[in-house]
Amino acid sequence: MTSAAPSYLPSATSTSPPLPNRTLYITSYDRNTPPSPKPALEYDVRLARNPVKHLRDLHTGLSQRVQDVLSTDARFEELFACAVGEIGETMLQIDGYERTRGGAKNGKRDSVQEGVAFAEKLGMHPWPEGWEVKVEHRDLSDEVRGEKARNREVQREMRGCS
Repeated sequence: MTSAAPSYLPSATSTSPPLPNRTLYITSYDRNTPPSPKPALEYDVRLARNPVKHLRDLHTGLSQRVQDVLSTDARFEELFACAVGEIGETMLQIDGYERTRGGAKNGKRDSVQEGVAFAEKLGMHPWPEGWEVKVEHRDLSDEVRGEKARNREVQREMRGCS
């Protein structure tokens, strides 16, 4: 049994002219450091099962091992399928001058596995022709890591003063 291509992908017999380049921005971030501007679409991956501790300690969501573990989680795959459908349909509605932003929100404190893996998987998905895909991981940037370290230090100092 062959499955039909999603409605947002061009058919093999399509004769329509090529579309102007557009950009899909996919950003992974935690609940404490959301991007600005806010994404048009957000997906909360907190429901996904955490990878085992030794994987979490050694790898981020960029790791193929972590991505493979999360891909076995039915909730992760269900959310991925939902995101692909919603993003694809949104792409159909956008004219040549707009951009769409999607975010994979990871609400787990100091965890960079689920949101990063989700964003990476979305970034590798075959999107419509004429779309450039850019994937960013805020929790893996030096700026955000430094901000989190400063916040933890302030919290430690406040607890010490109590």
